[in-house]
Amino acid sequence: MRGPFKAGLIALLLALLSSQAIACLPSAEYLENATALAQRFRFASIVLGGLILCLDLWERRVSLALPVAGWLLFSWGLLIHRTPTPRYRPDCTVPLVEYSQYVLGITSVLLGCRILTARRTSHSN
Repeated sequence: MRGPFKAGLIALLLALLSSQAIACLPSAEYLENATALAQRFRFASIVLGGLILCLDLWERRVSLALPVAGWLLFSWGLLIHRTPTPRYRPDCTVPLVEYSQYVLGITSVLLGCRILTARRTSHSN
């Protein structure tokens, strides 16, 4: 490698590495907003889990979606209560918010599958 090219490459790598090291310095307000957002996702997930429960009670049967949603919400609730302060990654993402989004997405899919199953059984009768 030539001297100027090598020096430029090293300078670029050092700039990238140093910007990654100090890229995120979130404030307390940032973490409070992230916690509030995670609580909203949690509430929405509980509502969707309640809809799965209501649909099972209405049809008077227990589907696979109900225990899966119950286990998911229970274990996620334990995770929230065992994490007293939310942490953040170097890229400023808060894992608690990401996990909340995953739980809401999975619960939404479970509810969708449960609704499709209920529709299919109601049309076959």
